[in-house]
Amino acid sequence: MKAGKAVYCEKPMVRLIPEGTEVIAAEKETGATFQVGSQYASSLIYEKVRELIKAGAIGPINSVEARYNRNSPIGAWQYTIPPDASPRTVDWDRFLGSAPKRPFDAVRFFRWRNYNDYGTAVAGDLFVHLLTGIHHATGSLGPTRIAGIVGAGGQRYWKDGRDVYHLIIGLMDYPETDKHPSFTLALQCNFEDGGGDTLFRFVGSDGVINVSFTKLSLNRTGIVEPSRNDVLMGYNSVTTFANAMQKELGETLRLDPPPARATSDKSWPEKYVVPRGYDERYDQFVFSSRRSGSRSQSTRTPLSGFAPRPRRFCATTACVWAR
Repeated sequence: MKAGKAVYCEKPMVRLIPEGTEVIAAEKETGATFQVGSQYASSLIYEKVRELIKAGAIGPINSVEARYNRNSPIGAWQYTIPPDASPRTVDWDRFLGSAPKRPFDAVRFFRWRNYNDYGTAVAGDLFVHLLTGIHHATGSLGPTRIAGIVGAGGQRYWKDGRDVYHLIIGLMDYPETDKHPSFTLALQCNFEDGGGDTLFRFVGSDGVINVSFTKLSLNRTGIVEPSRNDVLMGYNSVTTFANAMQKELGETLRLDPPPARATSDKSWPEKYVVPRGYDERYDQFVFSSRRSGSRSQSTRTPLSGFAPRPRRFCATTACVWAR
């Protein structure tokens, strides 16, 4: 940015919090265009979720559940290492940066996410995806309280020398704002999950939105009032009341109660699927110019036409685009 470049930075943007304040300061000082991944902020699916929540399709939101699980070596960051990886083809010193100095290690270079010296572990790498989608859909700026984090430290399956955990579960509280009511968020990332599923559930009093990578489904069952039979004969303990009291209740509840009234009477499609071949990762590789003066016009230009890959590898998560 200080060199006058527009920057697209893959997540995680930084490893340590102080580094983040330095990046923000540089963006403010230079006025450069700076964009950070995650592609969920550009996804058609989460834009649709945002529309549904805003329109009241599920009523006031009260909770969100999100999990990003994996069940493969590549998903667990055991990336393939090029056969010619060596100090001659890898800029090892530049990669280490401020990390502890050590001899060249191709595993650490190409599987850097597995080590605390270089990455942010599962939470910093994958919770960010979940949080980005949720914040985009709800309009939230983030939680005010982390209610709990469990599992950090678990290394039960991938015993390959890594020092980051495989499983983490988090609970967060979000306050009421002008964008949304208060809600609770439950997050999970598990690299040892035999099903390897990824799923979001946006839960409201009138329904639930279930979201995957390419589709969503809307269930508007809502809060269901019990029938007369449910009250008198169901799992409600009335059958243990005295006979006279049961009879009295039976006389009082002659008709089923009216159904619960939904927050909105509008109807919505029950399913939404992205177009064939759609990939939100492409949508993320665009810039919206925020410059002033002669460059105030907003642009959305795909990041294309990169120079050929250099002969020397350099592990960095930032791409620079020259105007």
